Amino acid sequence: MIDLAIIGGGPGGYVAAERAGAKGLNVVLFEKRELGGVCLNEGCIPTKTLLYSAKVYDYAVHGDKYGISAPGATFDFGKIVDRKNKVVKKLVGGVGSKMKAHKVRVVKGEAKIKGRSANGIEIECNGETYYAVNLLLCTGSEAFVPPIPGVKEAGDAIVTNREILDLKEQPKSLVIIGGGVIGMEFASFFNSLGTEVTVVEMLPKILGGLDGEISSMLQDIYAKKGIKFNLNCKVTEIRGNEVVYVDKDGKTLSAKGDKILMSVGRRAVTAGIGLENLGLELNRGAVKVDEQLHIIDTFEALVRPQVGKKISGKIRTLTSITNEDLAGGLQYMQVISRFKKWMGDAVLMTWGTSDILALIENCRYFCGDLLVAPYPRCCCKFY
Repeated sequence: MIDLAIIGGGPGGYVAAERAGAKGLNVVLFEKRELGGVCLNEGCIPTKTLLYSAKVYDYAVHGDKYGISAPGATFDFGKIVDRKNKVVKKLVGGVGSKMKAHKVRVVKGEAKIKGRSANGIEIECNGETYYAVNLLLCTGSEAFVPPIPGVKEAGDAIVTNREILDLKEQPKSLVIIGGGVIGMEFASFFNSLGTEVTVVEMLPKILGGLDGEISSMLQDIYAKKGIKFNLNCKVTEIRGNEVVYVDKDGKTLSAKGDKILMSVGRRAVTAGIGLENLGLELNRGAVKVDEQLHIIDTFEALVRPQVGKKISGKIRTLTSITNEDLAGGLQYMQVISRFKKWMGDAVLMTWGTSDILALIENCRYFCGDLLVAPYPRCCCKFY
């Protein structure tokens, strides 16, 4: 009998498997693609690797202010992508080694929950049936592609974060639909390499969840570097390589690009894995949980969802809590913090709430500014 079955081998799943295995539990981890999930394979790690290459190129091109001259500095897009793949492969292999070290059985395939029986929670994968006492859902999220007229007909011109990471050639022009974290990271990377980048965003600001003052400063920096921003604009149609949108005044405009990056958000991966066979309640595609991140039904089958979390650090924290709960060491937990980290050619990090959310939640707060310019470390880099 399996003590803990985990569906999804991302930062939530593999950390849970590692911790549970270390406690002596019999663990099986199901992953349909590669260990590491979105974060290691098509999210945080590959994008940061690409951004680092872009940063090195920027330093070479704009090194005069530091007394460094590198005339004729060039880059090889293919080698940049190859290095990204090498980094990803190394880290994914490291996760696999951890699974072996903690005696976690990894099953590569698409797992589906079949229901319950006297033997436990029944899971099917690759034609084989598994029975588990506990189930941890770590299926993560996927790019949401809205049903905009012309999306399907545009074919390969439309890419998400997954496809754009595997481009063989650098696009001369790129239209990004969505000014969130994913969109801005790719805008930063391709702009640094000389691609003409245009961002179309429905909100009046980029990075909607970020502090308004910070996002405004970042937008100004990127605009000076040549990124074009079309805010308060709603995309109405896609015609091949052309994005048609309406601005706040009702005027119809368009932007063309060799590629169109769809980055309007992500959605929880809960469809097609058999949740209906457990009778779980969903809320807009996400599994409902209590303060301790689990659901206990009349069958006393413990199902612990970890769906749709996008920040690895927070996932690891919540996974640790889940494992302590399995081992009987957790009494109560309340998640009150929000953690976000974003990196383009700048690193932005927030912890806790924002001034806007504080107002919405009717919380008293104080907001202050700290000048970093006088600090020696900042002077070393920026002056």
